[in-house]
Amino acid sequence: MKRSSDYVDRLREWNKAQVLGLAKRGLLKPDINPMTTLIMNTMITTMGVKAKQEVVEKISKIALRGAQAPERTKNVGVGISYGPGFRTQMPIESMYEPNDGFNQGSALTLKEKQGDFWIQCDYDGELKMPVNIWEGPSWYPRQIPNKEDPENPFTLSQLVQSELGVLMLSIPDKDGFQRCTYIERDEGCKMCGMETDYQPLTPELLVEIVEMDLQENQTNITMTGGNNYTADRGIKKYIPFVEALRKRFGEELPIQLEISPPQQEEYLEWMAENKLSAWFNLEMFPFDKASEILREKVMPAKSKIPLEDYFQSFKFLNNRGLETYSVLIAGLQPLEGIYKGAEALAEIGTTTAVLPFKPNADSAYQSRFPCSVPEFIEATMGVDKILRERGLDLTSRSENWCSGCGGCGADRNYAFNREQIVEAWSK
Repeated sequence: MKRSSDYVDRLREWNKAQVLGLAKRGLLKPDINPMTTLIMNTMITTMGVKAKQEVVEKISKIALRGAQAPERTKNVGVGISYGPGFRTQMPIESMYEPNDGFNQGSALTLKEKQGDFWIQCDYDGELKMPVNIWEGPSWYPRQIPNKEDPENPFTLSQLVQSELGVLMLSIPDKDGFQRCTYIERDEGCKMCGMETDYQPLTPELLVEIVEMDLQENQTNITMTGGNNYTADRGIKKYIPFVEALRKRFGEELPIQLEISPPQQEEYLEWMAENKLSAWFNLEMFPFDKASEILREKVMPAKSKIPLEDYFQSFKFLNNRGLETYSVLIAGLQPLEGIYKGAEALAEIGTTTAVLPFKPNADSAYQSRFPCSVPEFIEATMGVDKILRERGLDLTSRSENWCSGCGGCGADRNYAFNREQIVEAWSK
C-alpha cells in the first residue's frame, strides 16, 4: 500500500503554511531561545527532516556506526541534542526510501559541512539550529545469523536500539517473530505500521547486549511488543527476558514494559515483584459517546479493552510504589480528550505523555497529515499544567526509560524550560 502520488506535494504546502503562520506571530527567532527551540523540537517530531543521501550516510556512520538502520528510525528517529538542553529523536525516513514518505514534505532540511550538522527551515533562511548527533554504541555492527535470509545477517542495531540512552526493543514470540495479532486479524490500530517480522532476539542474547552496553552507558531498558487476544494480553512473552535480566543484573537495572493491561492480577503482582515500571498506553481517551465511536474506529480491537482494566492496573502498580505512564496522541482526537484523559490519569498518580500523530509508513493512516505544530504545543503545555497541579511535575520524575528520555515528544524539553516558553507563547 503506497501513499497517493501527490501526498508529499500537499504535505509540503501544509507544512509551509504552518511555518509562515508561526513566523507571523513572531515566534521564530534566529537566536537559540527556548521558545524557538521548542518550536523546532515540535517541527522535528511532527514533520521529521529530509536530507541528501550523502548526509544520511554520514549520519549513519555516527548514529549506527555503519550498521543496519532499525525500522523505528523511520518514524522515531536518530538521537540529537541541541539548544538549551533539548534532545529529540529525529525521524529520517530517507534512510529507507529517499523519494517517498512524510519526511520528504518536511519544512526542515538536515545539512552538514565538515562534520558539523544543522537543521535549517526551508522557508526562513535565518532559522538554523546546530545539532549534535548521538553516537551509537560500539556493539551495533556485530552480526548474527538470519535463518530467514542467510545472505543478509542481522546487526544488533536491528534488534535493540539505543535511543538517547534508553535501550528499546520489541519482544518476539516463541517462534522468533514480532507480531501484533490485532494487525494479523485486520483489527490493528490504524495509526500503527507494525509488521510481523523475524526477530531473533533471545533472553541470552539480550543479557549479552546489556553486558556490552553497561561498559559504555548507564543502561536502562524499555520493552515493547504487539497485543494479543489472550487474557494476559501479551505479557507472558516478556517473562523469560525480564527474568534473565533480573538473574544476571538484579533489581538495580531499570526495566520498563510497554504493554496492555493484563486481565489477571497475578501478572501485575509479577511486575511489582520484579520492580517493573509500566506504560499502559490508552492512545485516545473516551470521555463521551462521540469520542468512544472515534476511538473504536481508530483502534478496532484495542478499544475493546475495558477502561477499567487500565485504571485497575495503574492503581495496583502505583500503590506498590512503581511509576506508571500512558500515551495520549495529539492529532487523532480533540484536545478536550487529551486534557480529560490526563486529568483522570493524574488523579490516580499516573503520568500522561503526549505524542504527536505521525503518518506511519504502511499503516492505514499513512496518507494523513501529521499533528500540527501549534496543536502539539498546546497539548504539551496543557497536559504539563494538569500534571503539575496534581503533583506530577515531569522534572521530578525518573530519568530512566522512555519517561526520562522524552525524545519522541516535547514534554521533557518543555518542562525544563517552562517559564520562558509560557511567556513567549502567550503573547
